[in-house]
Amino acid sequence: MHKITKCWPYSLIFFTTCAAYSTALLNGFALDDVIQVEHNRSLQMADYGWTIIATPIFPGNLYRPLTFLSYYFENFLWGLNPLPYHFLNIALHALVTALVFTLFKRVLSISVALSAALIFSLHPVFVEVVANITGRAEILCALFILSGTGIALVENKESFLNKYRLPLLALCSFLAAASKESGLMMTALLCLVLWVSGSRTLKVSIGASLVGAFMYLCARLLALGGVLYSSFPVDVSDNPLAAFSLPSRILQALSLQGLYLLKVFYPLPLSADYTDLMSAIGEPHSVINLVL
Repeated sequence: MHKITKCWPYSLIFFTTCAAYSTALLNGFALDDVIQVEHNRSLQMADYGWTIIATPIFPGNLYRPLTFLSYYFENFLWGLNPLPYHFLNIALHALVTALVFTLFKRVLSISVALSAALIFSLHPVFVEVVANITGRAEILCALFILSGTGIALVENKESFLNKYRLPLLALCSFLAAASKESGLMMTALLCLVLWVSGSRTLKVSIGASLVGAFMYLCARLLALGGVLYSSFPVDVSDNPLAAFSLPSRILQALSLQGLYLLKVFYPLPLSADYTDLMSAIGEPHSVINLVL
């Protein structure tokens, strides 16, 4: 009975998430899916796995090896049948929601933590992330950031997670960034957790997270020829921010982070209309206006 009591919130999270996003299983390839998966003939090359690790990825000279490796292995297993791709996105989002619940119940009652996790799962700001295959970059990034945070907070000294805390944290930090560049924020999140909880063990965890981030930046440097910029030319049609200077890019990033935080609490209006995006080139604040 005790096991059933412990498992039912996770079962509810899984079935609720799958039911809410089940219509995505009927979707084909859309938006960036067409470029990065459906029309990416490189995924069908036998040696493409090494290419993903060692070179930048089209479009925009991205370096997200873990995300693109997932496309590569799915293409090997299922070809261009979009259903398994969408199913994996939904399953990963359910797993991320389960991690959110696990972290919340450390400081909240089970009922409140479960309610918060379900709000997270069903929040409209995540619809494009889950329904579009290329949204997997964000899902994988969140998966490893939350996993690393959970490992850093383990208190049982005899547990496997605590015994191998440092290498596991470095691995989570590396894999989070290898899913999407924003995974580098894992270290900053651990700093915030340290400040709130006052845990002394988190100081060592932050160091391990920095090691993982450094490993990713080294791999990125070898693949792209630079840490912040790619040494390969990037067309503005692939990445509109390529036309901006470094200070403008930093301003855009900080402004968009604030905007995304606002959207979490007030997710309206939301739009996937990018038709005016090219007109924003050269105007640093126009990209933000397009999102609004």
